[in-house]
Amino acid sequence: CSSDLGVRLEYRIFSAGVEYNNYNSTIIPYKMTHYFMAIQGDIRNKVLYTVNGNIRNYDMTADSVTQEYDDVSGNMNFLLSMRSQLNLNVAYRIQKGAGIDLALITSRAEYTTSFRKLFFTLGLDFYQRTYIGEKLNFRGGSLQISRRF
Repeated sequence: CSSDLGVRLEYRIFSAGVEYNNYNSTIIPYKMTHYFMAIQGDIRNKVLYTVNGNIRNYDMTADSVTQEYDDVSGNMNFLLSMRSQLNLNVAYRIQKGAGIDLALITSRAEYTTSFRKLFFTLGLDFYQRTYIGEKLNFRGGSLQISRRF
């Protein structure tokens, strides 16, 4: 048996809400509270943006374990001209609990332009992960040349 409750508010570019779930399963019973928000819009059709955030708290009732999942992500798209644009993406995630300790940051910047029917995309990537004490860092780039028909 499960019971769900929630409320969501929206106003122009902003939305937010909270949900509660009491899942009384015989296999994995839990109680979960979820908070969320989103902002999205544009500035004069030249800058498009989106920001999302979530917090999920789980109480695993059978074994008295708590887990938390938090994440924030954002995206911006700048229309520089009819042929060029810049995209920025950033995401951050934290997971806390038994056996799931994780901190993760990812980001990507991408510049795209075109000349005749050729498209040139230059991308830069950043990735940093800490998982149960182990750290991993990555930085990279890419260049893509393509033709669209």
